[in-house]
Amino acid sequence: QAKEILLTETNTVIIDSQIDRESIGPAILKLLELDKLNDNTPIYVYIHSPGGIVVEAESFIYVALQSRRKVHTIANFAASAAFTIVQSLNRRYILNDSQMLTHKVRFYMFLVDNNSEKYLKEALDSSLQSYAMSAKRIGMSLSDYNILMSKEVWFKGVNILRMNMADEIITYTCSDKLLKSGSCP
Repeated sequence: QAKEILLTETNTVIIDSQIDRESIGPAILKLLELDKLNDNTPIYVYIHSPGGIVVEAESFIYVALQSRRKVHTIANFAASAAFTIVQSLNRRYILNDSQMLTHKVRFYMFLVDNNSEKYLKEALDSSLQSYAMSAKRIGMSLSDYNILMSKEVWFKGVNILRMNMADEIITYTCSDKLLKSGSCP
């Protein structure tokens, strides 16, 4: 029997697109808004994302880790940078049919200027730290995690739990107010 979580307007942040500056900004603002509430219950970040820009995911992670409320994830579909968000926060919940993917970071566009070397080094260091954190969180050596990432294997449902990429399978319902607002995932 899966635990059921009630998503409400005071405990839910939704990331439901590619992670970039335009999508993560509103998610960060919502997280900050919820953290200001006089409420000690957890915040749930519902994720349905193919990933995106690692730096933007890291911005969200940084803010979430500063929250006075615990921030848990409900990963429906979490690939790439979205996978990193899931592995970085508190409890990692999934649904019966959730999907996850991890892979090595790719740099597609990089503007070259006088600061390029500095920015590239920061990006590389950040990526390597992210790899180490994810490997530790799922209980793998960094070398085994590197092998896993290079295969770009999709994990689904209970196999996500078997790989220790999540903590528990749950179900969720939405409050009436969240349903009426059209914000229920």
